[in-house]
Amino acid sequence: MAKLQPQITRDEGGYKSCGVRAVVIAEGEERFVDMYDFSMNVWAAPSIGLMKAGKSRTTKEKLQQGNANRETVMPAPVNFWIALESEGKALKLQQGKFD
Repeated sequence: MAKLQPQITRDEGGYKSCGVRAVVIAEGEERFVDMYDFSMNVWAAPSIGLMKAGKSRTTKEKLQQGNANRETVMPAPVNFWIALESEGKALKLQQGKFD
């Protein structure tokens, strides 16, 4: 499952930065669920970009109960990639959730 969230900041002059945050939930080993939290933001003046990523883990039982307690998994992600178009997988709405 993946959820996207727009990231917009404004100041007295208008829009200051924009970006996107993605939270991806993937089945992990055994009874665990891994959550990847990635965001990318850009500023026009001065021209700056920021990317950050993290990974946390919880059990499937806690996730089903709506318990947001997650443990950070170390080491944190040190790299990531954006797939080529030929390797990408389209998101599609299923039963009110994104897959």
